[in-house]
Amino acid sequence: MKKIMFIMMLVIALTVSGCSGGSQTDGVNTAGTGTSSEPIKIGYTGGFSGATATFGTPIFNAVSYAVEEINSNGGILGRKIELLKEDNEGDPFKGQQIVDKFASEKAQFFISGSGSAVALSEKQKAEMNKMLGIAATAGDPKVTNTNDPYYFTVIPTSDDLGGSIAYHAAENMGTKEVIVFARDDAFGKSISVPFMKIGEQYGMKTVKEYIYPVNAKDFTAYLSQGIKEFPNALIMITGYAPDGGLIAKQARGLGYNKSFFGNVSLINNEYVQIAGDAANNTIVSTTNYHKEGETGTAAGRFIEAWKKKFGHGPDDYEFRGYDSVYLLKEAIEKSGQFDPEAVRKALVQVKDYDGVSGKLTFKSNGSIEKILYITKINNGERELVTEVDPAKY
Repeated sequence: MKKIMFIMMLVIALTVSGCSGGSQTDGVNTAGTGTSSEPIKIGYTGGFSGATATFGTPIFNAVSYAVEEINSNGGILGRKIELLKEDNEGDPFKGQQIVDKFASEKAQFFISGSGSAVALSEKQKAEMNKMLGIAATAGDPKVTNTNDPYYFTVIPTSDDLGGSIAYHAAENMGTKEVIVFARDDAFGKSISVPFMKIGEQYGMKTVKEYIYPVNAKDFTAYLSQGIKEFPNALIMITGYAPDGGLIAKQARGLGYNKSFFGNVSLINNEYVQIAGDAANNTIVSTTNYHKEGETGTAAGRFIEAWKKKFGHGPDDYEFRGYDSVYLLKEAIEKSGQFDPEAVRKALVQVKDYDGVSGKLTFKSNGSIEKILYITKINNGERELVTEVDPAKY
């Protein structure tokens, strides 16, 4: 009887021992190495409603497209991507909550389609949760102001975006006076401050700055005053496409017939849809420009595939959303694992990556370094005016 009891206890002990092996092989935990067949969770946070939907939605479209493409080709290190998405409505507090939610759902990486105000809150949570975030459109320099980052951007800083259009306006066009319409949030101010600073360095004076609420719709009082007092001044718009379109349309209605200057947000089709013909002769700094029918390049292949699937070409946001996913893939594959610590160290080493939005090099603080393009909007189309290297100024 004792012998039978001993055998039964031995069997139970062996069974328990076998079950406790979990995900280990030869004593090594494989959770971060890519040997698991389980999907890797990647979050997406951006505006699907509210003013920031104008870029949050197209960025998500490109992120989703890239994920679909990667999964159809075997995933990353043999693991498919499970894409989680959340609408932060352009609200910084909701942005923080969403990053925490991703962390609770075991998503160690996320792509952000948020503007600078929300991105600043996401950055804090990424650092707290030791997660890796990549932002497609947050340009405020404070978003990437620390070395050893957990939060990266694939758009040059607003210092570069605002500075480049100011440099072109003053140095290449000889503009002497400007009226600045600055959206009253982190993004608007991050564009207006370097624009005015660089402009002044090159002899262009800001004769009036109007800081307007983010929900403003009627700009006629400001416009009437500015146009009357400074008839020779050109107008600079630092807001998003919806408010930018209203400013342009209302300015033309008051007789303004000069150029508008703008930031990368005015590249969005919504700007032209709202402003109509008033958008003509809007000059903007942007992160990429590609000629119709371009072939043999990463951008050309992307444009062709996008048109085939959606019936139209990608916009500026979609280029950067697509690059965000593939840069993450590149870093994971270079590190050989899914550990955010290893991946972010690999990401900061990326140099001259051949992205669809151009050659991309990360600085040590997680911001991107690249040539910028000055383009002019006419009849709903963009034409290249010149290229500007931020190192010039």
